[in-house]
Amino acid sequence: MPQPELRVQALPPPPVQVIAVTGGKGGTGKTSVAINLATALAQAGRRTMLLDGDLGLANVDVLLGLTPRCTLEHVVRGERRLEEVIVQTGAGVRVVPSASGVARMAALSSGEQAGIIRAFGSLPEPLDVLVVDTAAGISAAVLQFCESAQQVLVVLRDEPASLTDTYAMITRSETIGGFQIESRAQMSMLPRLMPKDYYDLCIQISIVRPGRITGGMVHP
Repeated sequence: MPQPELRVQALPPPPVQVIAVTGGKGGTGKTSVAINLATALAQAGRRTMLLDGDLGLANVDVLLGLTPRCTLEHVVRGERRLEEVIVQTGAGVRVVPSASGVARMAALSSGEQAGIIRAFGSLPEPLDVLVVDTAAGISAAVLQFCESAQQVLVVLRDEPASLTDTYAMITRSETIGGFQIESRAQMSMLPRLMPKDYYDLCIQISIVRPGRITGGMVHP
């Protein structure tokens, strides 16, 4: 009796872990944190890519001493494919550089930005982690990158402007799903706990989790 033919089906690759590094105010060292995080992940054996998400005022390439001939601007204009603009650091991090001083890139529509995010899913080489260094503030582009990430890392400094702007970013982001509040009671608590120092803000961040509100959460 003939034996049935066995077909081995390859398992789909695991989803790419996306980490957005963001902040309510510039000058907090956000880009340095993103670069060091991506480098540490690469040195730990993870296949890591770093996207400069400050689309109109990019500076990841400057801090890394890179001189890319093409940037994400060429991809948006249809002149290059995403894989053609990637440059690699000595530490093994693949970097997607963005443009600097290009107003058009800073004003991409939500559809154009979503297209950039989707393009990472079709890269020919496998990827474990994508670190996104966003711009500072609460622009639509920043919040969309945060929504697309599984983890959002907020970088701040122990000084009044950074504390205030980070607080504003967290409360604003929650309304569109960029961050997730554990309960409605905690949500109502945020405005009452106006941060006076670094410790106060850390307490508030501890009750905020990245991602859209999903089933199983408590909403009293």
